Amino acid sequence: MKESLWGYWLIILGIFILSVMLLLQNYTTTNEQDVYLIKEITDAAMGDSLDLAHYRKYGEIRIIKEKFVENFIRRFSETININKNYDISFYDIYEAPPKVSVKVATTTGDITIEGTTDSYAVVNKLDAILEDLRTPNTQEDNSFPKNYKCTNCEISDDNARTTSPTTKKNNSGEKKSIKLTFNGIQQNPNQTFTYNGTQIKMSCACGPLSLVSIISSKGKSSQLTNYLSNGGYNTNNITGSGSSDQKLAAATFKKMSDMGLNGPTNGNATRGSTWCGSNGNYTSSSFASIVSNSGLSVTSKGGGLNGGRTGFADDIYNALDSGSLVMVALPSGYTKQGTGFESTNGGHYIVIYGYDKEKNTFLFYDGYNGRGFRSESWDVVNSSVVEYIAIG
Repeated sequence: MKESLWGYWLIILGIFILSVMLLLQNYTTTNEQDVYLIKEITDAAMGDSLDLAHYRKYGEIRIIKEKFVENFIRRFSETININKNYDISFYDIYEAPPKVSVKVATTTGDITIEGTTDSYAVVNKLDAILEDLRTPNTQEDNSFPKNYKCTNCEISDDNARTTSPTTKKNNSGEKKSIKLTFNGIQQNPNQTFTYNGTQIKMSCACGPLSLVSIISSKGKSSQLTNYLSNGGYNTNNITGSGSSDQKLAAATFKKMSDMGLNGPTNGNATRGSTWCGSNGNYTSSSFASIVSNSGLSVTSKGGGLNGGRTGFADDIYNALDSGSLVMVALPSGYTKQGTGFESTNGGHYIVIYGYDKEKNTFLFYDGYNGRGFRSESWDVVNSSVVEYIAIG
């Protein structure tokens, strides 16, 4: 009887030990599998999610977070053991610089001992940063880097998170300060010139004045003068008190008015329509012809005075970076938003000539009534400017 009882307990002990061993083996195997699986999949998914277009444009490594999540889940589902349950969580996904935090919780198989069923969750968390191993691209070399690696790919057992990297408000990567040579022409709203008996009121000559100031700053005033003279708009026939640049702007205003790019020079145009150039006229081929006949070209453009579309800050910066001065328009009925732009009833053109990286502001010139050189934040420019014409 005693030997039978001992045999019974030995069998029970063996079953218990075997169950514990199976549980430990399940736990250990699951943990080891998840560690290497998460590392490899995170590395591959970050590589698959690289934004090549952004790199070629700005020279900055960036991932697209939606693509990363999609690629991670797809790769993970193709590799895992379907007999287990997985809970995947994503934390602190930063596109630039690329940094991700992933947590995977895996439930082990159920183990039943003496009627009690137990299971354990194996939790692994990975923090990964994608790092470029080569020198950042230059203007001469915009090829996408072929060498990159996932650094700091360490599994952690705690819930600590890394500090959020500093990002600029414009969310468009590292930028440099730009200041192009520019000489603004003042707009006196009470100034009136006469051309062959026709009055040219400069109260709404902000568009022509902005254009002429750009052409003058680019050293092409003589070519504009010759172009106007050949077309019958001789600046020598402009009479009235003002500088030579203001008279050149007056002749340009008359030419643009006759071409339909601006309202009448007598100041009787309807505000908000043709008061400072009707919607989209300055982005037309007629406007570009004046620029090209002055020895310059429209390098990029977008929007329209009363079109309502905004979001041109990136385009304006890129134009400045390529050496172009930029005419921009504020819409009719615009109310002052920042520390630089003024409100305007009928729309208004100014010239942006630079960008201050430290303050994240654009540098611009508003010649109206002596406002002069000013600055406005990236966000306000991006949400306020409805038209831009880059000239270089």
